[in-house]
Amino acid sequence: LRLGLVCAELGYQQARGDLVRMADDALRAAGCDPDATGSAADQRTAVHPLLPRLLGQSAGSRWQQGDIDGAERRAGRAMALADHLGDPLLGREACEMIANTAQFSGDLPRAAEYGLRSAELSRAAGDDATLVMAMTDLVIIAAYAGDDATAARYEAEVTALADRMGSSIARGWADYAAGERRAEIGSPDAAPFLERAASVGGRGRRAAASSS
Repeated sequence: LRLGLVCAELGYQQARGDLVRMADDALRAAGCDPDATGSAADQRTAVHPLLPRLLGQSAGSRWQQGDIDGAERRAGRAMALADHLGDPLLGREACEMIANTAQFSGDLPRAAEYGLRSAELSRAAGDDATLVMAMTDLVIIAAYAGDDATAARYEAEVTALADRMGSSIARGWADYAAGERRAEIGSPDAAPFLERAASVGGRGRRAAASSS
């Protein structure tokens, strides 16, 4: 499950189908059918604490492929498993994915609700990697809602977090958020941020390809 979680995260961030399949294989090996339509069978499985995290993270590849309903089902099951285990922190990836599916569907209030929930849970868990994603979502959601003041505040937070982490991937997400926010208000400063974000993403995909 630990390796599956890494595969799910990288598969989502780098659009790697092979890694996504490995993550789904890890779920099946743990007795969890990733494509089941309900959560009842999940709770009869000998549940490991990483299972709801992996199931939630795996929802990302579904919405990237346009399967919003499938992503919502996986995320919902992950949150139900976290509740079943009595640890809502295990649902932080699932909340972040619902923020994305809601945004993709145009439901910005729901997207903001789940983005904030993911950020809160990630902070409580000390999980900076998921927090970066949640804060990136919140910048973009606020920008798309026309609330630039809130978007700017979230941007400052995710930029400071990425700087503290010292991660090029985190920095790329912060730049992406900053670029999207500026694009929404018609700022000519958007392009350099988006170019830097795309450069980081391209380097990550090339590195992954060269090591496979």
